[in-house]
Amino acid sequence: ETEKQRYMVIMAGARHDPENDEEVLEHAILGINISDDMPSAAPTNNDNSVGPLPVCPNHKESPTGCQGNIVVAMALPVTKGLNIEMDGDGGIRLITSQNGVEYIFKPVNLQALWVSHSYLNCDIENARRYNFFPGCKNHHTWAGCYTTKVPDFLDPEDQWEDNSQIEDQIGKHYDFLRDTKVRRFMEKILGRMREIIMTIDLDNASCFQIRKQLEKEFNCNLNQYKRFIDEQIVKVFGQSTEAPSQIFDYLSWETSGTLAT
Repeated sequence: ETEKQRYMVIMAGARHDPENDEEVLEHAILGINISDDMPSAAPTNNDNSVGPLPVCPNHKESPTGCQGNIVVAMALPVTKGLNIEMDGDGGIRLITSQNGVEYIFKPVNLQALWVSHSYLNCDIENARRYNFFPGCKNHHTWAGCYTTKVPDFLDPEDQWEDNSQIEDQIGKHYDFLRDTKVRRFMEKILGRMREIIMTIDLDNASCFQIRKQLEKEFNCNLNQYKRFIDEQIVKVFGQSTEAPSQIFDYLSWETSGTLAT
């Protein structure tokens, strides 16, 4: 059986902005697929080489010592039109405003989830600050050497795009939280979740494991809350000890462990 690995790589390139006389950082997200067999991607009209990285169809050892095929399956410049949200299953969903394409990345543990989520939010905020428009040719010119290396065809299992278009049962804005009984139940869930996060090994834990632990302790199925739980796990990691963290416009999570409106 073919062993496959997927990595998300955040790259940065600097250029001088003569108008403001400053160095401006531009970011791009790469989706890297590594497999130990010959590539399934159809050949393209380019040489499929990206700097020092051996990319499909070259079958040789990578600079990091990983033997196998390395394919750039996704190359996405970070612009002001990019949005990020949790997918409800321990992953990060990247949504482009230009064509509505959605990409999914599944970090291996909570530590990777928090770091990835934090960096992506900072990079998107940087793109909005410098007004990086999707499709504009005045910035991210260096990223072209990666976007042109994405194969013209990839097997469905090798693609990073999310084609399911499945909405979770509770809805995007979680109006169910306005119900008093549900809010009280979620206070208990969030309180216990916070305790669990403070005691687990972040390098070996996932959102799925935390949800299953909560289901076991509360003796109920929490599938309808899984996206909400994922988002709150990220918020707990970045929670300030000085002020409450905003969950929604009408709801916040106090450091004392209560929901406030």
